[in-house]
Amino acid sequence: MSKVNHGEGRASTRDDVSSLASNPDTKKDIPDKAHGQNPPLGETKSRSGDASASYSSHDPDTNRPKSLLSSPVDEATQHDIAMQQRLLASCERVNLLSMPSLTLDDYPNNWEFDQAKKMRDIFLMGGSVSLGAFIVALTGIVHPVIAGISFGVFVLCCVLAFTSLQSIVTGRATLYELAAKRNLLVSQARSHVQFLEGVSGLAWRCSALGRYNRHLYNNQFNVLIQYSKANQLHRVLSSPRHFRLYAQFVVEAQRAYKKLQTIYLSEGGEINLSP
Repeated sequence: MSKVNHGEGRASTRDDVSSLASNPDTKKDIPDKAHGQNPPLGETKSRSGDASASYSSHDPDTNRPKSLLSSPVDEATQHDIAMQQRLLASCERVNLLSMPSLTLDDYPNNWEFDQAKKMRDIFLMGGSVSLGAFIVALTGIVHPVIAGISFGVFVLCCVLAFTSLQSIVTGRATLYELAAKRNLLVSQARSHVQFLEGVSGLAWRCSALGRYNRHLYNNQFNVLIQYSKANQLHRVLSSPRHFRLYAQFVVEAQRAYKKLQTIYLSEGGEINLSP
């Protein structure tokens, strides 16, 4: 019985060989036992699992490896980022600068003051002459009409010298109007400086931004920084030159702040500070 089976197996093998010889294209359908075996099912699943794991290891928003986003940084980098955060928080008020309040473009200059003083002195001199003529007329040396006219001119000169009627007659602001305008502009500028400085001062804290803008290290800003640290800056500023210097400092601090903000958002904002 076994012999018959062996013969049948050999006959089937011959038939397969003859069929392969007659149709060589069928070789492609027969897997090679040495090299063409299909991988096991378990191995295929492990490869697909590795691919999905590698895909999930990237952040879907930034398409960057999560290991880079969550990797801890050294202490020096943490210190720099923390310092950047403090500077951004403490110097944020530089963005509230109002240039017209500190440049004082409408501030009366010295020439306008001199012209107003001269006009006032002219009216005062005319009033003094009229008063002298009136006193002389009281003695009876001159006609009483001259005394009345002199007294009227004296009153008119006093009114023109000390009231706003002078600006209507001359077309220029009076000395007192110019002084009031100066005081108003200075008061507004001081209020704005006090608003920017706050309780703890702004200029001396923003001086640390000098590493991002070298212009903040200018020696002309040292006085501002000292008074800012003492919280007395809004009291000592009194002239347009002082307020414009402070405005220049704040503008330079704004440039440094924007540069620091760009650096922090591009680098420090993506680093995880957790150990």
